[in-house]
Amino acid sequence: MEQSLQSAIDGLIDLLPRLNKDCRDLSQLLYFELAKGKAVTLQHLKSISGYSDARLITLLSQLNYLQYNDDRSIVAYRGITLTPTQYRIEIDFLTEKTMVFAWCAFDSLFLADLLKQNMTVFAECPSCHQAINLALANKKTFDSTKYPLYMSFILPSRDNYNEDLANSFCGNIHFFCNEICVENAPHKFTDNQFFSISDALKIAKQRNRTYLSS
Repeated sequence: MEQSLQSAIDGLIDLLPRLNKDCRDLSQLLYFELAKGKAVTLQHLKSISGYSDARLITLLSQLNYLQYNDDRSIVAYRGITLTPTQYRIEIDFLTEKTMVFAWCAFDSLFLADLLKQNMTVFAECPSCHQAINLALANKKTFDSTKYPLYMSFILPSRDNYNEDLANSFCGNIHFFCNEICVENAPHKFTDNQFFSISDALKIAKQRNRTYLSS
């Protein structure tokens, strides 16, 4: 299988919105707070961010793909959610274990890179429907021989990425058990590239540097 890793990285970087420093800082706070497995109230977010009510509301209005519950607490943000999906994540913080969900396989990888905690991703291969349990260790590279997995990847148009991330991007990004499952991937993956988990993590790391760093 031939892949163009750099092309995938460059294409994703080109699609990512460029945030100002306050939005980048707030985004990181949101990821870490949601990773605790609980809805994030605006009052709590205000207290840990130090922003005024007006400033916080302004910054939140500049972030795409925020989701709120009926109490107006935040329950999802650009890849991480408290609502069950096909990608369940168990995170082993020092004081407790939490459970959250990712919108797709790729989101689970960038969360692993960002959170720097021991975590396990639970998913299902679209080809053979076998359960996939991917353990990612804090600040360590997992044994790629133990996890001969692949990740499908596709770059949508800019309009689709900005307006319908869940369907145009996330709906096409999944883990596959091995090369045989990649070769037998369902028809919807015909236009996808496939990357090893090691290469997929490289894309995830660059996503975090671009989206969350200056």
